[in-house]
Amino acid sequence: MNVSLSLVGSVPELFEDASRTNYGSFALASVIDALAENRADGQEADAQVVRLQEIMATIPPESAKSVEGLRLLEWALQARDGAELEGMLEEFRALTASGLEQSVVDVGGGEDGVFTARRLQLALAEQRTDLIVLFEENSAALEAATSTLLERTQAYSTETLGQAIQSFDEGRVLLAVISIVSVVAATVAAWFWVGNAVVRRLSTLSARMRTMAGGDLETPVPEIGRDEIGRLADALEHFRQQALEVQQLNLVEQLYGELREANAELQRMQARLVAQEKLAALGELVSGVAHEISNPLNFLKKLLRGFSGPLPGTDGDAGQLSRRDVGR
Repeated sequence: MNVSLSLVGSVPELFEDASRTNYGSFALASVIDALAENRADGQEADAQVVRLQEIMATIPPESAKSVEGLRLLEWALQARDGAELEGMLEEFRALTASGLEQSVVDVGGGEDGVFTARRLQLALAEQRTDLIVLFEENSAALEAATSTLLERTQAYSTETLGQAIQSFDEGRVLLAVISIVSVVAATVAAWFWVGNAVVRRLSTLSARMRTMAGGDLETPVPEIGRDEIGRLADALEHFRQQALEVQQLNLVEQLYGELREANAELQRMQARLVAQEKLAALGELVSGVAHEISNPLNFLKKLLRGFSGPLPGTDGDAGQLSRRDVGR
């Protein structure tokens, strides 16, 4: 409870009511402690009275004064207030002065006697009555202070809750505005960044890919950064270089194939030329041989025609040989 009151007392608006309630709780606790102590003392006083009654019961009355003294002591234990008890004490003292037995005097007088015990009981009863009244007053005061504190606390809580709800609504609106502004700003930033740093470079790469697909492998791919797009551009440049090397190798192979075909054709032409030259030489040789053979044959024909007349199928004049021809 003290902790709760301390928490409530930390609020300036509730400090006074919390202090009043705290003071009332301490006052009531003090009264309760006093009542507990009064009860313990009352139990001890009652126990003392019981012991005195037991002692009185064991005293044999040896005279009328002893009987009267014991009876007075019994009445003293039932005295209703201090005045009545003091009157009985005066009578007991008178009896004691007239020669009362010592055992009865010891039970009635002294610090542990009947009058002292009863006086203590009456004082404790009066104190208990005052404490009960004080307890009721403090209880009523604490209840009133607690009720006031609860009402003030409820009102303060309601007001604070209203302010909290209002602050929450304002915070929610502010958070919504901040979220919208953040989304818009992020969208604009992303648009500019994507448009300038991504789309433009991707467009450049796309255009370069189209030119490469069209056969332009001589133009290098431009450097457009060191990020993923830059690595893509490097890969495209590497592909271009390899494609260019492959194209050059294909061109060399094509030229080599054409050169081989041209060399083979040249060899075939050389073979045909050699064959033609050989045939031409053979033709010249055959022509020479035929010419050399035809001359003796003509001579023989003429010689034979001179001896035997014209050969069949020849005219006479043409088939004759003159002597001059024969001499030849």
